Amino acid sequence: ATKSFKSNQVTPNTLSQAAKLVSLGARREEVVTNLYRTKQLGTLKLWGRVLARLKSDSSRKLVWTLLQPDDFIKAGASEEDLPGVIEELITTAPEAGTILLLCEAKPGITTVLLQTGPHQHALDLLKPFDPSGTRTQARATIQKTLLETEQIIIERLKQLIRPLE
Repeated sequence: ATKSFKSNQVTPNTLSQAAKLVSLGARREEVVTNLYRTKQLGTLKLWGRVLARLKSDSSRKLVWTLLQPDDFIKAGASEEDLPGVIEELITTAPEAGTILLLCEAKPGITTVLLQTGPHQHALDLLKPFDPSGTRTQARATIQKTLLETEQIIIERLKQLIRPLE
């Protein structure tokens, strides 16, 4: 939950509890290795495809990327790997306040995954598309191609997310 103690959820109590666990014998390096340094090869290949198409609007702290159906085949990955990819974007790109991943699972059907920070409401941002999820994570399916969906969603987000001053 703390993303290696990088998230805003880290409090003095969190650090105190972690210190207590280490003092009681918890093997910190083993925990870190198993949770954060071990990735499946397919996930790493998918991550490469995500990074290759990464786009951003820095004035809105908006970052997005596109995945095509054959990306999963070429990477040897599946849609189950997507939450991990989004988590990596969150922890490695601090300038990303809102992260959007568009994935054309089948021709003409695009999955939209949106992750927001505390100042945005993911379900509200995707409201016209009947999303499911939580305040910070939303998912929707749109009956359009990947590029059509990108244009529609990015236009909406740019209308709703105010540029930084």
